[in-house]
Amino acid sequence: MERKLSAIDRLWRGVVQFRAGLPPALNLIDVMSVEEYKEVKDHPSFQQLAGDLSTEKFAKLVAQDIEEVRPYVGEYMWAVFRSYQAIPIRIWS
Repeated sequence: MERKLSAIDRLWRGVVQFRAGLPPALNLIDVMSVEEYKEVKDHPSFQQLAGDLSTEKFAKLVAQDIEEVRPYVGEYMWAVFRSYQAIPIRIWS
């Protein structure tokens, strides 16, 4: 149980670290509809707020050792975590 709780704590720190590294404009995705997701990347105001993002910059936001906790958090928690990270990356790439 201690390993599981520690793993969930590490996963949450990964989420916090990832969000802290995102440009403020990408925090808006939490409140967007599906239709808005589809168009946001190409919107001039969003591009200006988001700054210069690249796949390489996104990769630096994701902790490289986060895979180590996967066996302890369960598949559902892992899927939610990876999906949460994938949305901003998919929007921008």
